[in-house]
Amino acid sequence: MFIDEITFNNLKQCNCILNDNNRILDLVLVDNTNNVKVVQASLPLFGLDSHYPALEILIHSLGKIKPCRPKRVASPNYSKCDFNATNKELTHIVWSEVWSELYDIDSIVDKFYDIVLPIIKKHTPYRTPHSEKCP
Repeated sequence: MFIDEITFNNLKQCNCILNDNNRILDLVLVDNTNNVKVVQASLPLFGLDSHYPALEILIHSLGKIKPCRPKRVASPNYSKCDFNATNKELTHIVWSEVWSELYDIDSIVDKFYDIVLPIIKKHTPYRTPHSEKCP
């Protein structure tokens, strides 16, 4: 399965650093070996272990890459929720009837959320997403 994923994604192993037993323990899989170089770390963060050499993975610039902007998503503003209206709707639900045909906890929880979340959503305004940029 792992080999299939490597093949499917056209990945290549680019680590050639051997340990004291002449084995490669860490795989560094990339799709383009021209942009990545693996070298033995000159200043490792921890003490050296001859069986597990410290590695540095150098990624060469691919030119100017446009950074991904996070998608701004509206979020519920619970501080402005109409809790009186929410509570009023919830008090009219006869829970014993709702759960009368349900016998396992997973179904009961699913049904609970199917009922409660739309009520909360109906009475809760959403915040307008703001720009991430500083003024």
